[in-house]
Amino acid sequence: ATQPQHNSCGAHSWLEYTDSDGRFIATENKNNTITSYGPTYAEVKMDNLSDDGKIQVDYRQVEMAQSDETRTYYTLDLTVLEDLEIKDFVNNFSFFSMDGRAIVYKKLGYLDENNQPQTVDLDLSEHTNYYKLGKEGAYFDYYADSDPKHNIIDSVNMAVVIKDYAMIIGGKNYEGNLVLKESFDGDVNLATLTADLGDVTLRAGDTVRIDMILLPWGSPESTDDSNVRGVREDSILSPIKTEASVGTVITDTYLPTVMAQNNTAEFTVSGGGSTIYAVRVYGFDSFTKPTIQVLEGGNWVDYDYQHYSYDGYMELQQG
Repeated sequence: ATQPQHNSCGAHSWLEYTDSDGRFIATENKNNTITSYGPTYAEVKMDNLSDDGKIQVDYRQVEMAQSDETRTYYTLDLTVLEDLEIKDFVNNFSFFSMDGRAIVYKKLGYLDENNQPQTVDLDLSEHTNYYKLGKEGAYFDYYADSDPKHNIIDSVNMAVVIKDYAMIIGGKNYEGNLVLKESFDGDVNLATLTADLGDVTLRAGDTVRIDMILLPWGSPESTDDSNVRGVREDSILSPIKTEASVGTVITDTYLPTVMAQNNTAEFTVSGGGSTIYAVRVYGFDSFTKPTIQVLEGGNWVDYDYQHYSYDGYMELQQG
């Protein structure tokens, strides 16, 4: 599968499956578009088609400068183009998977089906286990490098945090849980995001949408996954909220976005912990240096948008 090399973890693989005839199917990248960008963020859309031509899957990726962790925001949009039979879906269909490459992890964290955080001391003999994930900001993560010779540069923990998902399977809304398939082959940890659908025929027109965060996090010295649970809190449970007193808030999964009114936008951004690093404002009718102000003590004062070296603003023409 095609993916940007944004991570320092092992292999990340998007949509893969084995059909009812035993054929392994991956996807081919067809088109990539930089849809929006600024000094502190970038948004890319990647269009992919399965090797058998039966599934169209598109990925939206948003990255922003961050001071605590390295969240990479994704949306997976899958559309079935032709009927597709999958036997034993949980073992033969992967929305996303990640492995540890040269690192063997000793601990697994995840949100269980009752929306409670859990920690598993991994059995480092060959195994495969299945964990039904909760629906309130599910996550799963690997940490605790088993090799004390690795240093902070060599090793990194990794996680997935799920913001939301919606699935139509066989023409009907799927109300069940996503499933983590976790395995170890004697050399490499492998975590796969899937669902337990049994033997199923995906019908033309079925769709899957998953909003999720890929997260290299912490260090070999991390003794728990509180970093990941913190990202769940600030990005899923108490995410960024935008309210506009002048202009209109444009709904966006990850990026605060406002449409200006008469070349002016006045808005408040709150929540999200320390994760607010970019705001996108549309609707200006000319190119000019903007006046950026912040309300302090009841007075509007000029905002120092170069507090950090990478801060600033950018003007883009809508074509």
